[in-house]
Amino acid sequence: MSEQTAVQPCAKVIPFPRRNFHGAAIINDDGTETPITEEMVNQAVDQAIDQLINYLPNWLHPLSAPANS
Repeated sequence: MSEQTAVQPCAKVIPFPRRNFHGAAIINDDGTETPITEEMVNQAVDQAIDQLINYLPNWLHPLSAPANS
């Protein structure tokens, strides 16, 4: 039987005190960090809502319902 060695993941965990956490970042393969901004989150939410509206049938969309007189 051949001898096998364990492969360690390439992830690096950097501990930090929870009280100092003020945001999040995307860490690229080369190690550079891109902070996640409120604008990025809002854009993602807007895109998700648009996709949901386009997915739903027209009769489920509140803006396409006939106006009550």
